[in-house]
Amino acid sequence: MSSGFVLLFIVLAVLTGSLYFLIQAEGGIDEIGSILERAGLSVGEEDTDVDKGQPASLVPPEFTSGSSRFSQGTCQNDVDCYVGGCSEEVCSSEEGVVTTCEIRNDFPGPEMSCGCVQKVCGWQ
Repeated sequence: MSSGFVLLFIVLAVLTGSLYFLIQAEGGIDEIGSILERAGLSVGEEDTDVDKGQPASLVPPEFTSGSSRFSQGTCQNDVDCYVGGCSEEVCSSEEGVVTTCEIRNDFPGPEMSCGCVQKVCGWQ
């Protein structure tokens, strides 16, 4: 075998193993659609205009508390709030918030928008 073939085999094995562990960490094969959706990839559906706002009853309190890892600071208007964090999971009155780079199931989804919710920066 040539060294190029062996290297290609090793790279494919690492990629396959990484994909397997990612799928297992995210809840199994049934969760592939949500993994792709959070990554911003199409799941075979046409693009449609979707209302970004969520009913208040569907938004977890941590997303609009003003003092959590997802919702930080006070505001008067939507323009006072900024999306931050490595995975864009923080809605804050402070521009440029930095977080660790990870993607978790409890992060705000792409259907949510950062804005001023009852005088605190939060997700809606």
